[in-house]
Amino acid sequence: MKVISLLLRVLAILGAVVAIVGWVLTKGKVEEANQQIVKIQAEASAARQEASDSEQKFKASDSRAKALESDLADAKSRATSARSQLAEAQRDISGLRSDVREKDTEIQAMEAQNTKLKEEIISMRTEVPDVDPTKLAEYEEKISSLNSEIDRLKDELSKAPRTGSAPVAVASTEPSADGSLAPTAAPRLAPSDDNTAAVLKADVKSGLVIIDRGQKAGLQEQMEFGIAKGYSKPVRVKVAKVAPDYSLAYILPGSEGAKFAAGDEIKLLQ
Repeated sequence: MKVISLLLRVLAILGAVVAIVGWVLTKGKVEEANQQIVKIQAEASAARQEASDSEQKFKASDSRAKALESDLADAKSRATSARSQLAEAQRDISGLRSDVREKDTEIQAMEAQNTKLKEEIISMRTEVPDVDPTKLAEYEEKISSLNSEIDRLKDELSKAPRTGSAPVAVASTEPSADGSLAPTAAPRLAPSDDNTAAVLKADVKSGLVIIDRGQKAGLQEQMEFGIAKGYSKPVRVKVAKVAPDYSLAYILPGSEGAKFAAGDEIKLLQ
């Protein structure tokens, strides 16, 4: 009996030792598990924070992408408008170029006609001494009209304003036997305190001179007088056409002297 009692006590002691060892071992694993749980929870929290940050970045990126898409749409709209305006400007330029070409062609045709008329006048002066003054005046009037039209067209092309002086002298005609007006002699320039004038236009080849004195200053068609530039030798001219503020005259054959140009200041001499 004592042996059995002793064995039971030994077994009880061994059971207690096993229980203590099991408790110790289990407690260590629980603490390790708790530590793992804390670690996992920290990692989960960091992951959630990272996910939140990523979501915020995604939202910001999406907002920027939408803003860029809006800017791109505006840029495309402006580019379309600019292309439309460019096409319209190109059409306007094409039209202006066409108008310029038409004006140039018109000017060239008029200058050719003007040159032909001048050649006819020169031929009439050199080959026919007693040329009909009426016919000569008619040709010179045509030249004056052509010059005016050419100047007008050139003004339209260059858009440059032209200026001219404001317009001295009296002449007369006497009736002929049949009652018609015919010059008995070339009208003479009347004396005047102001005998200065300005050359509006001059053509050396044809001998035509336009001065800023006309009917208001007493000039008449067929009037003959001298014009002088500075102290140069006077040149005799004859009025072919007269207007209120200017006259077109031609240099008489055999009269030599200074060459005139637009803007020259001259004196009118009897």
